Parts: sequence; structure tokens; C-alpha cells
Amino acid sequence: MWENSAWKYARCPRCYRQELTTWSLQYYNPPSSTMLKLHLGATRYRCAACRCNFASFKPCRDKKIWRRRDPREAPADE
Repeated sequence: MWENSAWKYARCPRCYRQELTTWSLQYYNPPSSTMLKLHLGATRYRCAACRCNFASFKPCRDKKIWRRRDPREAPADE
């Protein structure tokens, strides 16, 4: 099921994924319950999969960014 340490991190309330980004108040008008959480110190999160905007007091899990190497780039070791 889930890792033992998964309860420590923020999770999407809709699809339960942990691939989260942040969102801006400029582009989204959250409901009053989310605004209350934000005023109490919660962090704004957005699920990358289902695009759900929410607020959570838990920290986000470390992001692992996997970028493809540019094929035009010469290998550094050779």
C-alpha cells in the first residue's frame, strides 16, 4: 500500500498522489475553507495529475526532477 513515512507528507485529497506543485492566488479563487487554512499558515499545493488546488499544513515530499539530456550536449567525461 503506502510507505510507512508517507503520512508525513501532503497528499492530493482527490487522487492521493504526492506529485505536487504550488499555485498562485492571482489565478485561482479558493473556497473559504481553503482561505482559512491559508490564513492559519497552510501551504498552497496543486496536484500535477488531477489539477486539484488545495491547502495543507504538511510539507511536500522532495521533488525528483528527471530531465532528459540534450543530445547535442557532449558528455563531460569523454
